[in-house]
Amino acid sequence: MQRCPYCGYTGDLVWVHGHGQCGGCGINVDPCCDGGECAPADKPTPATQPPDSR
Repeated sequence: MQRCPYCGYTGDLVWVHGHGQCGGCGINVDPCCDGGECAPADKPTPATQPPDSR
């Protein structure tokens, strides 16, 4: 359990889209992007591939 630094709620975090939110007020207390580096993909995904030039 954690204590929220904003509202003082003591309880478990609620995990939403990779980050932890306070179960009381909903503020983001454990960000998903805290400075870690993402490993580069071996090849492009369909969303990042340029459209065919036909």
